[in-house]
Parts: sequence; C-alpha cells; structure tokens
Amino acid sequence: MEMDYDGSTPITEIDFLTQEMVQERLKYLRGVLGWSWPKIAESVEFSPIPAGTLYNIVTEGEVPKKWWGMLNVRATLETKRIAIHKTDMDSAAKTIMANIALDNVYLLIEKLNFMYSLYPLEENYDE
Repeated sequence: MEMDYDGSTPITEIDFLTQEMVQERLKYLRGVLGWSWPKIAESVEFSPIPAGTLYNIVTEGEVPKKWWGMLNVRATLETKRIAIHKTDMDSAAKTIMANIALDNVYLLIEKLNFMYSLYPLEENYDE
C-alpha cells in the first residue's frame, strides 16, 4: 500500500505507516483540502502533535520518533535475504538476530503472530 498511497485515506484506517505516508497525508490535508496547520493539529488523526511539528514533518520528511507510536509509524524495512533451516530454531533465531535490526525483529514477530492468528499451523506441521 505504501507505494500507491496518495494521502486521501485517513491514517487511522491504515494498519501501519511509513514516514512517507504520514508526509503524504499531511500534504493532502494542507494542499488538497486547504486545512491550516492548527486545524490539522486539532484533527483526530494528528492530535496532540503540535502544528509546527506537523509542518516540519512535511518540510523535513521525518516524523520525530516521539510520535511514531501514536501514529503507528514503522521503520521502512530494508530488503535482505537470509537463509535459515526450520529444523534448528536456535540457529535460525541467532541468524535472524545477527542480520536484522532489533526493531525490525520485533516487527517481524508482530507480523508472524498476526499471520498465525489468521492461518494457524496444523498440529502435525513437522511431518
């Protein structure tokens, strides 16, 4: 979704955001809808972030980490291919930890937990 996001969808309707998506939403509210910075700051999507901070997000392109949790912003994951073997989970865990930043490991765990809730493994998956 992040590649096609044009800012028209409220960020409260999106599972997680990149900094670029927050920036696009602010540009949409300001440029297309003509909202003032104080009005954007008072909106459900961005309250209690100060208007000046929202302006800086658009001009500088970075959401301060202080607001990541509130906005559900995630770091953009870099693409990296690593090989792990399903029969040695200790080794697999060490390989993942050595090759992926800790924040992204937590994101991976979150995503795996979510995927497992949608598609539970069968009890005899090792066969």
